Amino acid sequence: MHTSPRISALGWTPVKGCTWLSASSLDVTSHGIEQDRRWTPVTHGLRAVKATDVPELAGLRLTSEDLPAPDEHLVFPDARTVHYYDRPFEAMVHDDPAAQRISEWIGQPVWLAHTTGPTGFIWSSPISVLLLSELAEAGLPTDTDRYRANVILDDLSAPLPLTVGQRLELGDVVLEVERPLDRCRVIDHNPVDGQRDHHLLPRLRDGLLLGWGCRVLAPGTLVT
Repeated sequence: MHTSPRISALGWTPVKGCTWLSASSLDVTSHGIEQDRRWTPVTHGLRAVKATDVPELAGLRLTSEDLPAPDEHLVFPDARTVHYYDRPFEAMVHDDPAAQRISEWIGQPVWLAHTTGPTGFIWSSPISVLLLSELAEAGLPTDTDRYRANVILDDLSAPLPLTVGQRLELGDVVLEVERPLDRCRVIDHNPVDGQRDHHLLPRLRDGLLLGWGCRVLAPGTLVT
């Protein structure tokens, strides 16, 4: 077991690909952050619109208050299969004002899908952890919103050498490192307006790696 450095920041996003939202606390279940990435924009062919294809999504702020209730603005009366890459998710599909905002933002018509399963629209591990020492070592910008991690740890005074299989004790929450995270061009985009303002991928570790994907061993509440 390794007790981590201080939690510098916490964050999540209700709509996958949209603006990262900071939080003073986050509830963690065995499946990850409660309500994190439970929604995704989808084409009318029910394929998820990915931030890798439309990185400008990172500048669109949507909160839980912007999203419809489960029975509002439904396109279909029952759940449909939505594909994120080649991974299927059962989801309810909505055509609501938030979907219309996204459509206007990215210039193509989309709906919003809300997964009915226990996890959000997640490709890798359920919780992402970023070390401030990683940013310092690579000479990366310190506006941590752009990296969209759930947990940001301040280990600048004593860099933490994370490895796969290592456990992190964060208060009553216990995580286990599953993998280093590979990154895409979304980190090149300003998290405020979604416009590209950097070319950061060449600065990352071999394999375009930055941050760590973790699974939950013990749920609880994370607090900054």
